[in-house]
Amino acid sequence: MEQIKLAQEWMVKTLVSLGFGQLDAEIYAFLSLNGSQKASAIAEAMRTCKRRVYRALENLKKRKIVLGTENPRVHFVAIPFDRLLDLLEKENLQEARQIEQNKDCLVELWNSYSEK
Repeated sequence: MEQIKLAQEWMVKTLVSLGFGQLDAEIYAFLSLNGSQKASAIAEAMRTCKRRVYRALENLKKRKIVLGTENPRVHFVAIPFDRLLDLLEKENLQEARQIEQNKDCLVELWNSYSEK
């Protein structure tokens, strides 16, 4: 039991360092370790309200990090960690390209505001 707790803590710290919010990281780690779960089971295990869990799950679903399955009730499952890293890499490359494309304009705007 202690090993699972340590693994989950390490996973959460790793995800937060990759830019996840605390609750999103906790939910992804929980699903990774426990498999498909209902939102109510996640909320109960994390000792938080269902509303917070649903919001975080919707965020993770929009990013395609968590998938919802119908079994007759909705269960949530985390994508494998290697696929998560691929998604994050792709997101970061897109952000880097946007920064590169807009860098001159952004610097010019920044400097114009900081001079005032």
